[in-house]
Amino acid sequence: MNERKTGYDPSRRFDAFWDEREVTIQNTNLHHAVDYTPYEGIELKAWPGMTLSRGEVVWDGKEFSGQKGRGQFLRGDAPTIAPKRV
Repeated sequence: MNERKTGYDPSRRFDAFWDEREVTIQNTNLHHAVDYTPYEGIELKAWPGMTLSRGEVVWDGKEFSGQKGRGQFLRGDAPTIAPKRV
């Protein structure tokens, strides 16, 4: 993942904080435009507790409050399957 997208640093554009609690994935708890998820029933040990975007809370652990169009695409590096040859 792009280093600009991970870890807490106020100068970065995105930060996520995990709520360490057991959660079972249910489609009704997801925010997408389809009526199913292949992950239904999978048990997790954490769930996003809060998400900041450029210092503004856009997910408080219960509701999304971001505004449409305020995001910015950050191109990531190409994924690698094996280490680069030297």
